Amino acid sequence: MNPNLGHPRKHDTSTKNSNFVNLMPSITSQQTLSSLEAEDWTEHHLDSQPREVLFAQLLHPAITAPRGEPQRRRMGEIAELQPGGLFQGTRPWLELRGLFEEAAESCAIPPIVSGDYECRVAIEEGISCGTAMNVGAVKDLEQASAMAYAVGKNCAMQGRAVGTRWTFAPVADVNINPENPITNVRAFSDDPRRVGALCAAFVRGCQEHGMAATLKHFPGDGLDSVDQHVCPSINPLSLERWREVCAPSFHQGLEAGAWSVMMGHLLFPALNDRDPSTGELLPATISPAAHRLLREEFGFEGVIVSDAIGMGGLAWQVPDEADAVVRNLAAGSDMVLLPERPEIALRAILHAVDEGLLDEEALLRSVRRILELKTKLGLHRSDWGLLDRESSERLFSSPDHGPALQLAEASVTLLHDSEGAYPSGLSAGDHVVLFDLPLETPQGVKLVVAGQEDRARLECAMTHALRERGISAVTVQNPEEFRAEVSRASAVIYRFHARPQAGRNSIRLAYQALQFIEQTRQPTTLKRFYVSLGSPYILRELPALRNLAVIYASVPSCEEAFVRTLLGEKPFAGKCPVTWENPALS
Repeated sequence: MNPNLGHPRKHDTSTKNSNFVNLMPSITSQQTLSSLEAEDWTEHHLDSQPREVLFAQLLHPAITAPRGEPQRRRMGEIAELQPGGLFQGTRPWLELRGLFEEAAESCAIPPIVSGDYECRVAIEEGISCGTAMNVGAVKDLEQASAMAYAVGKNCAMQGRAVGTRWTFAPVADVNINPENPITNVRAFSDDPRRVGALCAAFVRGCQEHGMAATLKHFPGDGLDSVDQHVCPSINPLSLERWREVCAPSFHQGLEAGAWSVMMGHLLFPALNDRDPSTGELLPATISPAAHRLLREEFGFEGVIVSDAIGMGGLAWQVPDEADAVVRNLAAGSDMVLLPERPEIALRAILHAVDEGLLDEEALLRSVRRILELKTKLGLHRSDWGLLDRESSERLFSSPDHGPALQLAEASVTLLHDSEGAYPSGLSAGDHVVLFDLPLETPQGVKLVVAGQEDRARLECAMTHALRERGISAVTVQNPEEFRAEVSRASAVIYRFHARPQAGRNSIRLAYQALQFIEQTRQPTTLKRFYVSLGSPYILRELPALRNLAVIYASVPSCEEAFVRTLLGEKPFAGKCPVTWENPALS
């Protein structure tokens, strides 16, 4: 044992309400040997590594340098810092795999690489399966659960091919408030029981195939109308009501064995946890009471990770990042996500330990949890638990789009059709104009989530599907292009792109989109179809639309599924998983 750094031995969990131990299957002698090997690996590092390396395990910066910055410098910083984890941005699969292998070889303890694999995958050649709401829109819950499992498996297998072994998904939030700008299609439903069942299935699909799942955002987002990337969101429920609305999905996800939970920058007045110096409510990220609620209410003994530590939901109260890191760990988190200056954060942690502001024994328990998570994923093995190179190449060179299309076809929803516009009656020789209504995105948004993939690649999917059937189709993005094409068109498809975007603080349609639709509603023989490639709440703002289909995501499989229903090749099989009705329609 390191004489300069004591640490607690592994405690007996046999009498604890462990969501991991109690759900473990009976283990064979081979599994027992593997478990002993993993425990020895953990104890070896806890005994032998200096405290700088051990406490660096608590930090989880990015592995990919921001666009335009040298990646080589980033890898040098990683080798020097030796962080416990690294967050990946979207890159080609070979580049990501190479970055992981280099980072693992340069660190005394291999880092765990993470990504936001929320049905989609952050790999340029990867196959994305829409959004959580695609899964939620599958009518039959048993079928939806099977698809949630398949989506989790899809994420895990692609992640294992590049070295990404930890996803910050599923979103366990219940999308109660239609105005919430950050959950929306990232959430499965507004029904707590459906959210819980699908979270559990997604967790099993991930973790049974080698990727750790994370339930987020504790204690539950989706009730307020603001974005925690910008300012703290509020969960206004009483504890009694919280246990009915928000707790079930976390409970079911943990019953399925989820290995981690993410704390949100959410105010939870029911706990009345306040800053002693200012009297302000504490966001859950730095609230000891919120962390105790998670540990004690659910008996959770896995890894608690913060949401990105620099987000506005926390920075409004704790503007200094190093201070936020220390306060997050002091509250009870095990790992701090995306510190922009991790080297300064590590110095702040070491100083806080020396000054008695952080409990050394508690931090070492956090380090143990992180190391144990790594062993669950095989990072202690010589191959780091990676999918072999040959299998990885096959995965991306000959991808199987079947599961993604199956989910898309089971979820595509006809929300409203007052004049029987579907099926469209379009056939070979017709000309269709697809109008991408102004994208509801301000310039300069730093972080984009939930389906904001390369639009130039994705927007052609619907057009391509129509052309394959002999229908002339063109996509336009401004009124001038529209007017130039519409005179010879048989039909127009208006495409809404309203979906969660970190930093926008709204899910409402752009003014330009509303204005243009109003201008083009004059009577005509031109067929008009409206489709949302995201939010299902469009009719709340535009109740006069004669029809509306929802495909919940702008990925090729969803666009192909829409074309099949548009042309009557397939039925609309989905059912909207949230309550969208506008009083004006009733």
